[in-house]
Formats: sequence, C-alpha cells, structure tokens
Amino acid sequence: LNRAIELMLEYRMPNTPAAVARKVGRENEKVEIFSLSDLPVDQVDMLTLILVGNSTTRRQNDRMITPRGY
Repeated sequence: LNRAIELMLEYRMPNTPAAVARKVGRENEKVEIFSLSDLPVDQVDMLTLILVGNSTTRRQNDRMITPRGY
C-alpha cells in the first residue's frame, strides 16, 4: 500500500482527497476522508476500501465531491 501511494503521488497532488471506508454495508461501518499524503496505512485491512479522488475532486462537509465532466 505504501508503494501504491508513492506511485499515485507522482501523478496526484498530496492534498488529493482519499476516503478510507471500513466494513462497508456492515455493522460499525466507518468512512473517513484524508489527504492522499496522510492516508493511515496502519488502519487498512482486508475489510477496507480506499477511494482516491481525481484532479477535480474536493472535500466538502466530510464528503468527497467530484464534479461531472459533461
């Protein structure tokens, strides 16, 4: 995961929003938003989904917003 983040940082800004979602659809579901450079890799396990925004994604009210391009 650390290497994957390093590779993404070659193409994305460090402040790119990234979501860490644990136990999606299960009891105790939790979603947190971080910047790409601050992803807490120690909190990631096999029940974790990581979503990384694109160049137009922004953080707004604890959510990731990516405008549609059409």
